[in-house]
Order: sequence, then C-alpha cells, then structure tokens
Amino acid sequence: MFFAQPDPDKVRPERRVASSAHADEARRGGSMPGNSMIWQSQFQLDVPRMGPVSGRLVGPKDRARAAPLLFIPDDSLASSSLFYPHLEDRLVKAGFAVAWLDRLSGEQIEPARELAAAKKLLEVLVAGTLDLRLARGHAGLIGHGLGGGLALLAAAESIAITSSGSGAVPGVVTLGSCATLDRGDGNPHARFASEVRSNPARYSLEGALRSYPGRVVLVHGEEDFVVPIDEGERLYHWSRKEMTRFVLMDKVGHSFGAQQPMLQMTKEVDRIGKILVDFFRGLLG
Repeated sequence: MFFAQPDPDKVRPERRVASSAHADEARRGGSMPGNSMIWQSQFQLDVPRMGPVSGRLVGPKDRARAAPLLFIPDDSLASSSLFYPHLEDRLVKAGFAVAWLDRLSGEQIEPARELAAAKKLLEVLVAGTLDLRLARGHAGLIGHGLGGGLALLAAAESIAITSSGSGAVPGVVTLGSCATLDRGDGNPHARFASEVRSNPARYSLEGALRSYPGRVVLVHGEEDFVVPIDEGERLYHWSRKEMTRFVLMDKVGHSFGAQQPMLQMTKEVDRIGKILVDFFRGLLG
C-alpha cells in the first residue's frame, strides 16, 4: 500500500492468480464456474504510446444489453482482492457488466499507463464495440484508494469522448479516495511519485472535480488510516455540491471491514453494494 502506517482494517494481499478452471472459462468467453447466470470474457486493447493492455469483462446472461462499469482497484490490488468480488457479484446480479484492467495482487500502479488504459477502455465501452452484450452510449466509473483518484481523472477526461461534450460517463463512485496522488517521496513507489510530480496539472484531483459535469458519490471510512478522512472532505469541498454526495461510514478503515481473503460480508460492504446499484440504476438504467 502507499502509506507506511499499518491499517488494522487491512491485510496485505497475497500474490495469486486465477485457478486453471476459471482462466479456461475466461479464455473461452463462457460462464463463470459455478454460476450459469453470469458470462465472462477477456479482452485486449491497443493503447496509443502505451502498447497492448488486457482485461476482463463480466456480465449477466439475463440482460440483453448490460450497462458497463469500469472498476479501478487500489494500488497493489487485483480484482480478486478484498471486497471487490462481492461488489462485482452484486453489480452483475443487478444487471450491470463490470470491466477490469488486468493487474495481479502486489502489482503496483503506473499512473500514466493506468489512466491511458482506463480512458481507452471507456471509449470502447461507450461505443459498444468491446462486446455486443453491452449497452452503448454511457459507462460508469468506480475506484478505490488511488484507483479512486484515477477514476476521477478518467471521468473528467471522458468529456472528450462524445461530440456533445458530456454524458459519456455520467457518474463516478469513489471508495476511500485520496485527494492528491502525490503521496510523498517514493510513495507508493518511486516511478509513481516521479510521474505525478513531473506533471501536477495532469494529476490534479481538484481540477478534475471542478471540471467534471457528472454526478459523484464519495464514500469514506471514518477510521481510514491509509487515506485520512480529511482527504475525503477535501474532495467534497472541491466538488459541485449539487452533483455530489459524501457518505461517511462510522468506525471502519480503508477496506471497510473487509479482510484478505474476505470470508464473509460486512455491513459496510453490503451498504456500498446498495449505494452502487441504486446510483448507477438511476444514471444508466
């Protein structure tokens, strides 16, 4: 993680890969093992100046055209980490398709590459060219921790995706998002710190929030020692208040009560799932 002080609500994830059965199903674009109502496929995109990136898309079989959501995890976390699989399952059961860029647990974020890949993925999600089972015209964004900051940047830059200048990404939800990507010297790692400090205007979350025309939900744990609550309050201060909701969760930290591995649901993660479903249903249908 990008903060040196240990968080009692968070356990360092193990580096792990998908089981062979799960990977085989993903390569075939079939159903997820043990769930005949969910389809899954893998994709690869060519990102200008960055090269190819790959990812995974999961959606419901009972929805002809599922509204797509891009989920950006925190630094060093994969889609299989912490509460992410629970939220993915909740969203897919509610009729959404969830897209992830490939990242292994323990793999560190490279901000320029991650942001460029997120923008490219948003383009194809909105255009409906990634998968015929996706609804066209709109996509939502979700991000956790540093991924939340990158989600805000990608949402702000998504204004250029459509000729109308707005509406391609009508909403974003952040979970324990930082207010600055500059976490100090060498944090979360040297390349990240160097990139962010070399181009502060590009990575300004204040600028992103002030320019983004869509709706925002900022969810933060009261006892988050990784990203202190004052950073969430700063994000809200910069936002358009009539378009923003700030949700404070009592007595939980950066992982909202989840452990690694997460063996049972917490009431906070369950509440986050409801927030996500209600928010995106209102925006994307």
